[in-house]
Amino acid sequence: MKNKKGLTLVELLGVIVVLAILSLITIPIISNVIINVRIKSLENSAYGLIEASNLYYAQNGSNNIRFDINDNKVSSSDTDVLLSYKGSVKKGTIILDKKGRVTVCITDGKNSAYKNYNESRVTIKNNQTCYINDNSNIVYLSEDGATRTELSIQELTDKVVELQNKIDSLASNLETVSTIANNAATKTELDDIANGVDDVTFTFTKTNSALKSYGSSIKRYGNLVSFELLFRFSTAQSSAVNNLGTFNFPEGYTRVSNPACVVSGGSTSSDSAIPNLDVALNCAIGGSNDLRIYTTGKNYMYLKVMGIIKLTH
Repeated sequence: MKNKKGLTLVELLGVIVVLAILSLITIPIISNVIINVRIKSLENSAYGLIEASNLYYAQNGSNNIRFDINDNKVSSSDTDVLLSYKGSVKKGTIILDKKGRVTVCITDGKNSAYKNYNESRVTIKNNQTCYINDNSNIVYLSEDGATRTELSIQELTDKVVELQNKIDSLASNLETVSTIANNAATKTELDDIANGVDDVTFTFTKTNSALKSYGSSIKRYGNLVSFELLFRFSTAQSSAVNNLGTFNFPEGYTRVSNPACVVSGGSTSSDSAIPNLDVALNCAIGGSNDLRIYTTGKNYMYLKVMGIIKLTH
């Protein structure tokens, strides 16, 4: 019986070296093949979901339905009629809007395949996962824990238009606020309107020698002036009494019309004649803001003028 001769140590080492070299060559190739198969499978699954969504829309219509997939199980809080598709999907989301446009995002845990609603082709991202937020139909990508958004040109255009509309709205609101602010009264002005101010005076002008005395009570409430004037004469007046005195308005205010006023006259100059005023007369303010009374041919030794003047500021 002959002895069988085995491999020597050198030969064994040679075999190991050859196998190592073959491994270095073939393992990356095989790995790439496996990765490409997984990515292609992911892409095919995305297109399969798009076709299934189109079929679903043709059969059932849609009103912004969201389908979520977890370990190949479909769920939806928007409808009881679930999406039917072929293939295997670990995790994903499909949005089918009311116009039948499909947004799809699926991932195998490492790579992702997605399509936004206004795109026609599926995009593959290696080493990135995707997701779609609630109440949204835009795909977001996650990379190294950071989240970013990939938008198409049309989506960017839509965003710009949306921002421009907001800017226009803010500009309009700002203009409205500015108008209100310009027209609004300050607290001091409101206090003036509520309580009145004594910045309107009546300057007595004794051009008529018979004009004996006068008294005045004047208040300004915003743009309205309330006044009460009392005139006494030493002799009876039976014709127009001009330039009894002049109204002096504060700086920046001008008169816009004649006063709305009541003028009463009495035949005596005593205070006891006040309750027994016998006739209503007319009054006006001249171009120099001087007060003029128009009588009616009767004798008046007492005149009482009450009225309101409107100013502009």
